[in-house]
Amino acid sequence: MLNLVLGIIEHVDGKYVVPFITSLRAAGYKDEIVLFGKNVGPKAKKLLTYHKVRLIQYNAIRLSQIKRYNLRSLFVKLYGTFFCDKILPLRDTVVKLLWLCNVSRYYFYDDFLRKASAKYKMILMCDVRDTVFQQYPFPEKMESDIYCFEEYSGFKISDRVYSRKWVIDHYGKEILRKLSDKSIICSGIILGTHDGCLRFLRAMKSYLWKQHHHWVSDQTVLNYLIYMNYLTGVKVIPFGEGPVMHIGSAPRNKINIRTDGKVLCNDGTVCPVIHQYDWHDDIKANVLKLYSSL
Repeated sequence: MLNLVLGIIEHVDGKYVVPFITSLRAAGYKDEIVLFGKNVGPKAKKLLTYHKVRLIQYNAIRLSQIKRYNLRSLFVKLYGTFFCDKILPLRDTVVKLLWLCNVSRYYFYDDFLRKASAKYKMILMCDVRDTVFQQYPFPEKMESDIYCFEEYSGFKISDRVYSRKWVIDHYGKEILRKLSDKSIICSGIILGTHDGCLRFLRAMKSYLWKQHHHWVSDQTVLNYLIYMNYLTGVKVIPFGEGPVMHIGSAPRNKINIRTDGKVLCNDGTVCPVIHQYDWHDDIKANVLKLYSSL
């Protein structure tokens, strides 16, 4: 069985995808890479073709937040809760056409995996722009169907202004009280089995659609699903203890690197996947030095 890396890109030139693609192949990954893309430039397409990446292009209408909100409200009014709560082709089409890619990606991924001719062994769904691979990204085996990864554990949901605000906007102050002391789980990278990813995507699709806000935070929905026990079969990996590290919110002195610049896990081993590498100037400079040319 093959593994799969899934991502989504919009309005990109060659430099945008270079670190992601070249580091992934350099890490020894030879299986499938599928990227959904809108307005992908010729240099990026050339690089993707060279590295045998399957690009699935799509069209989308980018409206203001208020217009998206008004259109969503119109659909709810016309079709009621049945339209909201069921996995319907019409609903999925609306989201993929009108919503931003931080939400629509879950609908693209779900559609792709449900129509796949064969099951994948493991699937890595990840952000593209700020992710780099230091080693082969897939573990030998998984203890659960879905792996999610914490951000820096020194900060809790109530400690970060944006996280606190998003929880209140989406679910209210009572839910914030229940989640306030929880670590932030990042939505930028999810690792799972084929069946686990389908279960995860179905839950995300359902709960994302229920949000009645101009801006929908997929990360807030993810944290809500996990901490309120609406998503089963999930293993949450603490910061620095697994194959993925989200280093954006971590203080620089809490991130250990080797003499060659590679980011290390808590136990001193090289972490295979680094997300948000561009939040720290020296780490970003090292990544761009290694993977900056087409």
